[in-house]
Amino acid sequence: MNIAALVISALAVLFTLFSFWWMHWRRGKIIVGPPRSFAATSKGKDALLIVQLPLVFYNDGAASQVVQNLRLSLAQNQNRSAILYFNNTVPDLANAETREWARQFAIEGRKSYSAVFVFQRSPGSFVFTAGTCSATLEGKLNNEDNWKLLLTFDLQTPDGCVQTLNSGRLIACDNDPDRE
Repeated sequence: MNIAALVISALAVLFTLFSFWWMHWRRGKIIVGPPRSFAATSKGKDALLIVQLPLVFYNDGAASQVVQNLRLSLAQNQNRSAILYFNNTVPDLANAETREWARQFAIEGRKSYSAVFVFQRSPGSFVFTAGTCSATLEGKLNNEDNWKLLLTFDLQTPDGCVQTLNSGRLIACDNDPDRE
């Protein structure tokens, strides 16, 4: 009888400690949703390449996490961009007049953070073509030294947008593959 009580008590303590850790200290994953729209511009291989992405970051763990830095790369039809660096954030795709310089941001446990992130590189070494452009978003999290893959997604570059995307003018595009 004493051994059964001891085992049940020990299991109760372990369950309590595990539950407390799960609800208050567990560091979860950062989940990033693919952008519904984007803005971009390039003016040839030797020009500035800019990509603006409205992104939502969600922390599914209990402990807060910090995104220290971000970077983006593009690939389309055997053409790869150089790495684009996180440069600043803007209030929305259409209004890029007020900018905030790139900075770290915290995502509280079980909460989200959203902004329009601007990535750029000069020279960008990339020219948009019609079709689907594959994008890879990486980040440095929580004072770690290594880059971690956060999201791989597609950017839709239809025929009607390609000429403007490569004109040097920043243009917003719909990124819904099902839209006709």
